[in-house]
Amino acid sequence: MSQTCDLERSAEDAKRGDPLRIAQVVCCRTLQVKDSGLGKKKLDPALKQNTSFLHCLPPLETADTDTTSDVGEWWLIHFNDVLTLPYTYVVQFASTRERSRLDSPHRESLSHRFGDFFSRPAVDVPTPDLSAYKAGQPLDLRR
Repeated sequence: MSQTCDLERSAEDAKRGDPLRIAQVVCCRTLQVKDSGLGKKKLDPALKQNTSFLHCLPPLETADTDTTSDVGEWWLIHFNDVLTLPYTYVVQFASTRERSRLDSPHRESLSHRFGDFFSRPAVDVPTPDLSAYKAGQPLDLRR
């Protein structure tokens, strides 16, 4: 979930011996739709991008063959399951194996949905009346 530009800048920082711009890379759990265990009732809204915590990606192109995986290889990104990995670990891991790349417009769509997930409105919190507030007094949250 970390942006490519930040990862590239950290690579440049590492070459110069400067502190990394990002020390941790934000990741989300991914799983193939066929392995998700979701029934049609829960899978259908996810495939239509109507769930806030799941994002669906079409088959990805592989890095070296420029061919798509078979038609059933749709992916779900699970925004409720976020973790961070050390930047140096991710660089080492990425250098040892083939990996798929996410192209436009899927990259932007994923980024947008991830941002929407974390910025969605929360429970309405009453705004305290500050007209009679004096320093050192507790705020009265009753309306």
